[in-house]
Amino acid sequence: MNGARLKERWRGLSLPARIVVSLVGFVVAVDLLLEVLFQATGGSGPGGPTSSSFATAPDGMAAYAELLSRAGHAVTRLRQRLDTADLPADGTVIVAGTPLTNAETDTVRRFVDGGGHLLAAGPETSASLRRLLGTDVTWGPRPLDVAHPLVPVPEVGGVSTVRTAGGGVWSGAAGTLPVLGDGDHALAGVATIGAGRVLLLADPSPLQNRLLDRADNAAFGLAAVGPGNAAVVFAEAGHGFHRTQGLGALPRNWKVALLVGALATVVWMWAAGRRLGPAQEDARPLAPPRRAYVDAVAATLAKTGQPAAALEPLRAATLGLLTRRAGGRDVRAAAAELGLASDEIAAVLNPGADEDGAALARAMARLQGETLVERW
Repeated sequence: MNGARLKERWRGLSLPARIVVSLVGFVVAVDLLLEVLFQATGGSGPGGPTSSSFATAPDGMAAYAELLSRAGHAVTRLRQRLDTADLPADGTVIVAGTPLTNAETDTVRRFVDGGGHLLAAGPETSASLRRLLGTDVTWGPRPLDVAHPLVPVPEVGGVSTVRTAGGGVWSGAAGTLPVLGDGDHALAGVATIGAGRVLLLADPSPLQNRLLDRADNAAFGLAAVGPGNAAVVFAEAGHGFHRTQGLGALPRNWKVALLVGALATVVWMWAAGRRLGPAQEDARPLAPPRRAYVDAVAATLAKTGQPAAALEPLRAATLGLLTRRAGGRDVRAAAAELGLASDEIAAVLNPGADEDGAALARAMARLQGETLVERW
């Protein structure tokens, strides 16, 4: 389609349609421009929820997920709830910085009982661990900057020192074996459920981006998920990365664009729709009678204070018409023959007198009527 046809079609659109098209085009253009700038600048920098495997911020775990992947583990970032997912039988589920629902906790218990492994990190998991283990698990805010292995278990194999951000420790975890701490306080503990194991980590900072390369933190991260290349699942639903469908799957900026387009469409429909007016009258209003009109004009002229001057053009026009109608005869006699009343004759033939405006107007109307009859 060439430019001339496009211009012709544009001119053929109504004003509301032009407004709608222009508004939608503006929104789409701004959205595309923002997307180009975002890609050109590499995004808005590191960000994401705390302890999420998607997060590249200092307190995220994107580097930990990359480390596990490079070590040969099949890493899955699970966007759906754990109670609706198909978990690997001998894999490891990592829940960091988010609580689990009761249904998810029951699902994880069956998973661990069947031989799976769970890594639960952060104080947010305390309530879920109490339900999972059936024992009291209490978190405390005591800072612990450096931790060492307490017992030789696989979860701390090859680990000598672990650096933390001092986020807290387990102040009570009955039925668990402390495996990492400073002798008085436990940073991590291990519990057995059926054929599987649970690793409780009070502070997730050793596995976060900011500290993963410090001391033996990376070695601890690899040992925490078990030997070999078992599958690793990061639970991300609690971080807001839900698997959605339909409109919920659209990006936020597209939702805004659709909303603006919908509002513009409603405005256009309202502007193009028929307006509701007053009720239609039973009959068409007619013009007022000629006499009433003449009387009204006369009353208006009387209010000027100079009726003679105001009426002079009308008197001159009426006299001229009467003279033509007389045809050389006596004007007064002709006026009487044409049916003018005495007051009407006086108003026409006495210039400068205190004329009756209504009488003069009636004389003009009568003479014009007679002229139209003759022409007909």
